[in-house]
Order: sequence, then structure tokens, then C-alpha cells
Amino acid sequence: MDEEMQEVMEVILIGMQKKYRGLLEIESLTKQLADLLSAGDRESVQLLLNMRGSEMAKVQEEDMALRRLLDVFDVAKRTYLAGLMNGKRDVMRGAAMEERVVKLAEQTKHALEKTTAIDKVLSRKLAGKDSYYQ
Repeated sequence: MDEEMQEVMEVILIGMQKKYRGLLEIESLTKQLADLLSAGDRESVQLLLNMRGSEMAKVQEEDMALRRLLDVFDVAKRTYLAGLMNGKRDVMRGAAMEERVVKLAEQTKHALEKTTAIDKVLSRKLAGKDSYYQ
């Protein structure tokens, strides 16, 4: 891996780590929301919804920054980097940095799946037939 690509991979890894930490925070807030809904504490629920929304905006911003970073590359490099960032092991070329990016992509996907599962339950409790997930 050449020096330029090594630097790009480091920037990508930092961005993905920020995104992952944000998703873990969203997961935590979503779990707290579930607990508060059970307790019927509407004021705290609203506060946590606002906090979660703010964290979601940060994650979305980081995701957009990563996408903009890829836009500067030719199609081949963009496809390769996007594949790594999406956890596709078949695009790996044997560099340790690739493994770190792919592993983080897998962890991020897992955190998102867990959060989505909790959120589905919450949404159905709150909105019933009008739930986003119906």
C-alpha cells in the first residue's frame, strides 16, 4: 500500500471510529428510552429523544464527510475504499489497515442492527399502527 493510500485509510479509520462511537451512544440512549417508557417518565423521554436526535445528526455528518472523501478518487479507488468501508472482505489486498477498516465496518453494522431492533419495539409502542416500521 502506497503512502498516500495509507494516509487516506487512516483518515477513513478515524472517521469510521467517530461514527461507531456515535452509534454506540445512540444505542445506549435508545436502551435508556425503552426503560423510561416502561416507567412512564415522559419528560425524560423527550430529553433523551432530543439527545438521540443530536447524536444521529453527528453520525450522519460523519457519514457524509466519509462519502465526500471518497468523491475525490477515481472509480476504481472509490469502489475499493467503499467496499472496505462496507465490510466487504473480498476487496482486501492483504494490508493490516484494511483489516481494521473492515472489522470496524462489521462492528458498526452490528451496533446499528442492535439499535434498530430496539427502536422498532419503541416505535411500535409509541406509534402503534403509525410506526415507522409498519
